[in-house]
Amino acid sequence: MTGTAPSAGTETITRYELAKTLADYLIPGEASGGQFKIHDPAALARDIFAEAARRREPEYEPGTVCQDAAGQVWLRCAGMMWQAFGPAYSDSYPTRPLRKLVPEPALTGKALHSAILEELDDQMGLSRSYCVDLAWSICKMIGVERP
Repeated sequence: MTGTAPSAGTETITRYELAKTLADYLIPGEASGGQFKIHDPAALARDIFAEAARRREPEYEPGTVCQDAAGQVWLRCAGMMWQAFGPAYSDSYPTRPLRKLVPEPALTGKALHSAILEELDDQMGLSRSYCVDLAWSICKMIGVERP
């Protein structure tokens, strides 16, 4: 194992430093009343680092919206707190894994008109020509002009 010593006063440690410390560490044995050494300090250090990495929270900037495996939507707030939205409102912490939700690009022009037209056709049961005109009117109201 290789590793470099961190500067004094930091809160970091390398796997090498941990393994070396564990090699010299004597664990009190409650059942036997004695002490024993760790059998494989390098493997234990590796396991400790793997567990710490598994538990480490990725960096999520405030304003990031994520969804957990159960479908709950979470917002990362200032102060690195989480806020849940939807039927299971909570101010605790989400369970992993999280999927970052990214807004879809805004529709413009014909794509927006087509999306509105499809909804009107499906939901309203109006004539096709009326739906086409109504869709363009809706587009105009939200600032999208006919190409």
